[in-house]
Amino acid sequence: MEAMEDKSKKEDIKKENHSKEDKNKEVALGICFGCGIGIMAGAVMDNVILGMSAGGVIGIIVGIIVRLRRKVRGKR
Repeated sequence: MEAMEDKSKKEDIKKENHSKEDKNKEVALGICFGCGIGIMAGAVMDNVILGMSAGGVIGIIVGIIVRLRRKVRGKR
């Protein structure tokens, strides 16, 4: 009995860690894509630093919005 309970607890911990990694992954991808797009836009405007900063901020916001939308959809 104890072996089954231990196995169940380990599976629950793995699922919890996996869901945390997915949440972080969405925000990290948002930051990466935002910075990349910002660098390209900054190169066109002759201000790469501003473009990268603005792109990073926009990427964070978009990543959080995507994460929240998936969270809301998952509850339905």
